[in-house]
Amino acid sequence: ATLTSMSAPPSEWDRLGNVHYHRRHLYSFSDVRVDGRNCVAAVNGGAFAVRSTAGKSANAAADSTRHAQRFTVYSASGVHLCDVAYQSSCELVAHGWTREELLVCVHGDGRVVVHDLGGRKVRDARLSFSPREDDEKSARGDAAIVACEVWGGGIVAATSAGAVFLVADVHTDAPRVTRTKADASARGA
Repeated sequence: ATLTSMSAPPSEWDRLGNVHYHRRHLYSFSDVRVDGRNCVAAVNGGAFAVRSTAGKSANAAADSTRHAQRFTVYSASGVHLCDVAYQSSCELVAHGWTREELLVCVHGDGRVVVHDLGGRKVRDARLSFSPREDDEKSARGDAAIVACEVWGGGIVAATSAGAVFLVADVHTDAPRVTRTKADASARGA
């Protein structure tokens, strides 16, 4: 509702230029707790995921290589949609949403886990590090994803070996690999 008269509007109306509008409270986020956690929102006002920073699994003493990943997914209005939980052998490097509103989780060892808005696992794959030297480094633990960004429909990831991976679609296993100049000169290419 707008009020265009220049008379003094009631106190619950706000002014924007020469037009007054009524601000209404639509919903409250009182049930959503985000303190001490990582949050990531989907594009265009979609859902958002709150990551629990609990870290290692409950049985950390027995299995120090497992990491519990826990997310709570809410709608843009704060309504609880689902909980996502799974185990990983490596730290989470990045997480974010695609245009399709798929929650993408990228781990340091190249594992990519994708969930839909209902919390169902859509994909669980490992980026195929190529060429062969990156496979060998990855197997020895020398190459790892150190930075990653989830965008549109895919991801861009940089490895500790100096390679940059572009995955244009999270539904594919074949990333395009770009080497940095420093990496190419170190290999004698």
